[in-house]
Amino acid sequence: MPRISVLPVRSSHRPRDVQKFLELIGLRTLAGADDEIRMRAAGGQVELSARGHSGQTRLSFETDHLEALAARLTEAGVPDVVLSETGRPSLTCRDPLGDAVAIRRRAAGHHPGPLPLTTIVPVRFTDPAGPYAQFLSALGLRPTSDSSEYHVNFGGDRPGDGQVRLHYPYRDDPPVVAGDRAAAVQLTFESAEPLEAIAARLRAAGHEPVIVVHKLETALEVVDPDGQQVDVAGAATGTQ
Repeated sequence: MPRISVLPVRSSHRPRDVQKFLELIGLRTLAGADDEIRMRAAGGQVELSARGHSGQTRLSFETDHLEALAARLTEAGVPDVVLSETGRPSLTCRDPLGDAVAIRRRAAGHHPGPLPLTTIVPVRFTDPAGPYAQFLSALGLRPTSDSSEYHVNFGGDRPGDGQVRLHYPYRDDPPVVAGDRAAAVQLTFESAEPLEAIAARLRAAGHEPVIVVHKLETALEVVDPDGQQVDVAGAATGTQ
């Protein structure tokens, strides 16, 4: 089965500011030009792009075997599966909420030294037991042990492949300001580092983090340079 890894893409008109913000949370910069910055943690990667609607996060993925994945998605009935060899090889398809999802051929890269125990977990607001779970399974992701009555996490074969969380929609709007409700994706993280240490770095840089004790977890909540709420869950819910 082709290996699949999660690579959410954040569109931003301030990518360098978002880069510095994510470094405070614990991510490391792999490489980047002014319009495209790749960052990673021990669990997953994220790409910052100067293109698109600023503040919007979209799901995307990487794989070593585009052709095999395209065949599997087509067999599973995923709509609009298209392979493209223009530029960097990729395929696109349509997810159950009608959003376009891109899967690119995995890029060669190097780790920027030791990585903190942080996992990148983009959250898709939809029924965790509905069609989106079947879509992620067709991609090659599997449910992890980090689940609750409200959400289910899906991950790849290796911890470094990252995760996607399917979360029941909130009664009100999801905690994101960009994108319509159907396509809303929130960029969140799980960290083994004490949340107080992350909060101290953010405060020193002028941000205003708040540590909140929820029913099932303790999390740090902060607004990023794009005006988006970003959550960092504590180690009790991590998958390190």
